[in-house]
Formats: sequence, C-alpha cells, structure tokens
Amino acid sequence: MQHHDDLTRLFTQEFIPCERALLAYAYKLTHSHADAQDLVQDTFIKAFKNIDKYHQNSNAKAWLLKILYNTFATQYRAKKNLHELSIDDSQESQLPSSYRAVSFESDFSDETLSALKALPEELRLTILLCDVHGYKTEEVALLMGISEATSRTRLHKARLKLRRKLCSELDLLKAKELPLKNTAC
Repeated sequence: MQHHDDLTRLFTQEFIPCERALLAYAYKLTHSHADAQDLVQDTFIKAFKNIDKYHQNSNAKAWLLKILYNTFATQYRAKKNLHELSIDDSQESQLPSSYRAVSFESDFSDETLSALKALPEELRLTILLCDVHGYKTEEVALLMGISEATSRTRLHKARLKLRRKLCSELDLLKAKELPLKNTAC
C-alpha cells in the first residue's frame, strides 16, 4: 500500500501542477475546450499507467507534453485515415470537432494547401506547429522528440520548399495571364 501512496503523492506533486499548461497546449492542438479536456484526461491516464517510466524530479511538464502530443498525433492520424477512406464533403459536418479543428485545409488558399500537402510530413508538421500554431522551435523539438537544431533545420527547409513551390505556382499563374506577344506570320 505504501507504493500506491508514493505514486499518488508523485502524481499530485509533479503532474497535477502541469494541468494548466497541458490544457493550453491541448487547446492549441484541438481548438476545442471539450476535446482539449479529453486529451488532457487521456494524457493523465497514460502517464499514470506508465509512471514507472518517469524519473522522479525530472521535467514532468516535458514528459507530459510528449505524452499529450503523441496521443493527439495518434488520434489525428486515425481520424485522418477514417476521413480519407469514408467521408465525402456532405458528411464532413459529422466529424468530431477536434478533427475539424486540426483540418487546416479551410485556412489556406488552394495553392498554399497544395504546397503544404506536398511537404514531407515531418516538415509540414514543423511549419504548422511553428508558423500556424505559434510554437517556438525549442517547443517543437520537445514535442517531436528531436533536437532543437533539427527542429530549426526542418523549419528552415519547410519554409524554403514552401516558398519555392508557391513562387513556381505564382510564376505559372502569371505566365497564363500574360498575353502572348503579337508576332507577325
């Protein structure tokens, strides 16, 4: 019974104080208070189940944020796969609010959306977390389980590829709009 009391004390002293930060981050991911609360609850459940993997007096917030992000990413992928397999436009309103919130498609022009979708997943996720959701590269590194330098490199590469793709599409659009020179036959 002593072990259970120690785990409860650890949980209340190190994990519960992080709840506000977890809720804020979950809300940034889901854009829904209810979904954010559910995500934090799932995070605490997973944390408690895996509490033996936590090193006491280490960075509890970082550990919990990593669990929260991984939980979100897993749920998002499952919802995305379900959406791609079986949902047409008329059924989109039936999706859970968390899917609609992370579906960034309505926030961008068709050209930008196409350019974002063309990016490799790790670059797309990095640029969305930094430039759309406002996370710092250090936070993105923590969330993705990569070094800060890798996070900055991915952000740089993502911006560069996105810029090149958008510029080439812009050049194509300009070329289509310009009248052909009047040439004599």
